[in-house]
Amino acid sequence: MEGEGLAIRKDTYGLILISNNCYSMLENDNLKNLKDSLEEENQEENVDFVNSWSLFGVHDTAILVRSSGRLDKAVNKIGGWVAGLNEGNISIKGHIYSGFDNSIKDQCADLAKLYLKPDINKVFKIYEYRVDPLIPIYVDENSLRSNDGVFLVMYIKFDLSSVYEMLKEENGSMEKFYTPFMDKNIIAIFHGFSLFDLVIVAKCLDYCLIRKAIIEIRKKSKLIINETYSLISMNNELKDLGYTSLDCCMLVKVKAGAEDQTIWDGIKNLATKVKLEGLCIRKLTNPGEHAGCPPYISFRAGFFDLAIDLGFKDIRMLQNFIHILDSMPFIEDTSTSISFDTTEPNKKL
Repeated sequence: MEGEGLAIRKDTYGLILISNNCYSMLENDNLKNLKDSLEEENQEENVDFVNSWSLFGVHDTAILVRSSGRLDKAVNKIGGWVAGLNEGNISIKGHIYSGFDNSIKDQCADLAKLYLKPDINKVFKIYEYRVDPLIPIYVDENSLRSNDGVFLVMYIKFDLSSVYEMLKEENGSMEKFYTPFMDKNIIAIFHGFSLFDLVIVAKCLDYCLIRKAIIEIRKKSKLIINETYSLISMNNELKDLGYTSLDCCMLVKVKAGAEDQTIWDGIKNLATKVKLEGLCIRKLTNPGEHAGCPPYISFRAGFFDLAIDLGFKDIRMLQNFIHILDSMPFIEDTSTSISFDTTEPNKKL
């Protein structure tokens, strides 16, 4: 597969990264509206909505578009879409609560009441979005459009002196720039316009293989890597995580006045209610059964105020908890990152 299909193409891609206070609000109708808008533009400017992914990490959503004309037309459409959502004053509470049973709704309502501030009706806001223009070098379009598995988007920045040295040795050829990364999991390689030199997209069957892919991509480079930045998709349809339980750390920014032990205890109780567990050592109670502990919450001094360490067996459990936090009037933002074990996982842990 080495070198197969590697060539600079005429079309341009754009990866839009969005941060907001309720990522689930972008799903379904709102993303469909953007897709329909881009497809209308497509008739004149050849803009195509390729795919979108919910993400772990600081960014909540990634949207990939392609243009064989002017990419700035798509950027303008996306800007108008963002402005429209922010001006809509869409209530988050009603959207979130509709998916839960009455006991969780009641518990959410009781927790919200503990924060006695006037802005009790929290509305949806997109904090920021950016568009990274990308030059396609290798693209498996069918795999990019299919939502089976887990997507990894890795930004790579090389050491400048090693790039110059490679170009000198290869008489200006950039083949060694790209070919080392090609394998069965790589579905796209883009050349970046801005701070990062390469943007590589991989797709794996589960999160255990994603962990391996992150390490392997870094190892394969023939050049010195100065920096990498990885985005991992949150696929709630995935039947097998690759682990018995996947661990993560959720950072939470709260509003002033929410530094209250009762509120923190309420968050912990809701996490347990939606079947999340702590990362303590699980002790056997009965053969074949494990007893967990509640998620651990710590207070931090910095941009984020709380850290919640927890584990989940189904991504829908984690998403339910994120939805609950998004509905709380005292929560400004959350960022959830997977906590991969540093030991080599040869099988489900």
